[in-house]
Amino acid sequence: MPPAKGPIANDRDEPIQPQWCLVGNIVDQGPYGDGGRQSRSGTKHFRAGAKVYCLPPQWGDGYERVIVIGYHRGSRRLKTMIVPAKHATNWRAELVYRPAVLRRIHKVVLDDWIPAWHSRESVEQFAEGMRRQDVQKHSKGNTAPEEDMARNSDKLQLLQRRRLELRHAIEHGMSDEAIEIRCEKIKEAAVAVVKKTVV
Repeated sequence: MPPAKGPIANDRDEPIQPQWCLVGNIVDQGPYGDGGRQSRSGTKHFRAGAKVYCLPPQWGDGYERVIVIGYHRGSRRLKTMIVPAKHATNWRAELVYRPAVLRRIHKVVLDDWIPAWHSRESVEQFAEGMRRQDVQKHSKGNTAPEEDMARNSDKLQLLQRRRLELRHAIEHGMSDEAIEIRCEKIKEAAVAVVKKTVV
């Protein structure tokens, strides 16, 4: 089993403690269709205003895609989805108490070897950054050069982390499937760095 990656990681038989998490709400009108030129209420999977619990960055894409947990608009059951960050707003830090949500986060962390948020401070800092990003998108239409540089640095750090994860998987004799997943993550991180550098 991979090492613990945050306060939520524990033995499966132990009660899961409350966990700080980044939370957002699905936007009222989300883009969809060819080129996103059309709009609709909410998204295909979540109603407008639905609360989603968001996991930390995974792919070095500047948090353009987010792993979220929320109640599906069709089944009203908790679902784990990857959605564009532009489909969420009202970013904030919340302490999660609901057992069903905590179990879902715990499962994603353990099964997919995804890090959990480590502290209230880290979530609040990230939420503040997302709120500033939303404001800049509405006021300027694009991000400042300083933020672009910071994002590229984050991409390089994530690529290095993915390489270490692959080495860990090989050294600990993980399954071929687990190793293949980590190889794909390295490819995604590398592509993100190359795209940002070329631009």
